[in-house]
Amino acid sequence: MSKRYFILVTVAYAVGCAAGLAIFKSPEFSKSYLAKHEAEHKRYVGIIKSEVFKAHEERPQLHTLTGADEENLKFVEEYAASEEFKHEEHRVWWFVEYFKIVNSTIFLLYLWGVAGPPVTAMLDAQIEGVRKRFAEVEQEKAEAAKVKADAVSKTSDWEQVLVAIRKESDDTIAESMAKVKEEDESARKLLEKQLEDRKHAELLATAETIRLELVTAAIDEATEHYRTEQLGEKLEINVNSFIKLLERMS
Repeated sequence: MSKRYFILVTVAYAVGCAAGLAIFKSPEFSKSYLAKHEAEHKRYVGIIKSEVFKAHEERPQLHTLTGADEENLKFVEEYAASEEFKHEEHRVWWFVEYFKIVNSTIFLLYLWGVAGPPVTAMLDAQIEGVRKRFAEVEQEKAEAAKVKADAVSKTSDWEQVLVAIRKESDDTIAESMAKVKEEDESARKLLEKQLEDRKHAELLATAETIRLELVTAAIDEATEHYRTEQLGEKLEINVNSFIKLLERMS
């Protein structure tokens, strides 16, 4: 701060002190009051400064007053209750409080004059730092909002991708199931055809077996018959019959 600042503060302090002295006079009881109540006031001061009275004020139930001390207490109460005493005491109280305020204010002004510039510079630096931090926070918030928007957009796109993947998977599964069903149907038809062919082959084999058995039985019968027959004519007839039988069976 400049020299002019300290001069102005000093002048203000002098003016404040002069005003306090003019209004509140002094921090003591006035001479006029003491001249009128000198004896009573000396007695009052002597009593309130005594150890007995102090002990009674601190713990009245523990330190009770009797005799002369009790009379002194009554005197103190009556003296302090007078209007003149209250007026003087009130003035002294205001004198003390007024100069406390003036001294504190002047001290703070002097202190501000000495430490004000560096403190102001420090506060300005802190304020600037706070502003920068606010700006950084705002920028970080904007970046976070952008990242969030990108994330939301990517999430939306990913949901579409998931839908497409699910659809493709469902289509693939449906196609695979259709192929499996078709192959199963083909296998079933092939199995039925194989069973039919096997049945037909078994029937043919059975028929062939029966035919061979019949032929064998006919040959055996004819042989037996030919052994018992001696006539040639009958033999020839029988042979012809046998041949016809064979032709019919074939």
